[in-house]
Amino acid sequence: MSESKVDWKTKYLELQKKHEETLKLVEALKRQIQTVNVEKRYEEKSEITDLVKVLLGDRPSFGGGSALRWDLYEKLLKRLYEKKEGNYHEFLRKFARQNGLTEKKLEYGYVKSLIDDGIIEVFESINGTMWRWKAKVK
Repeated sequence: MSESKVDWKTKYLELQKKHEETLKLVEALKRQIQTVNVEKRYEEKSEITDLVKVLLGDRPSFGGGSALRWDLYEKLLKRLYEKKEGNYHEFLRKFARQNGLTEKKLEYGYVKSLIDDGIIEVFESINGTMWRWKAKVK
């Protein structure tokens, strides 16, 4: 019995150190998985991605006003496609308020070109001015 005396305190400290290192590794892996999931979310393509690419081209990489306008156009197209139809003035009012624009700027700067290109259709109905999605998406 005297030949194998084990220093339990040293063994405990070694195991505790290994445990702490393992916990750090697990946390690092969790952060890495979250980063990958976020990147995948941006890579996912929706049905409207091709239409955005055709209408707007690639997003400007140099930033500035043109990149902001491109982002706003993309957001507008995706929202219109998501809703499919509705009250025209109500949509303009809500979208303009959410994106810090005036209704007039949104209508004449962005939406009129979509109407002219045949992406959406604006018409009068019993309930007022209405709009509906008109473009064909793959």
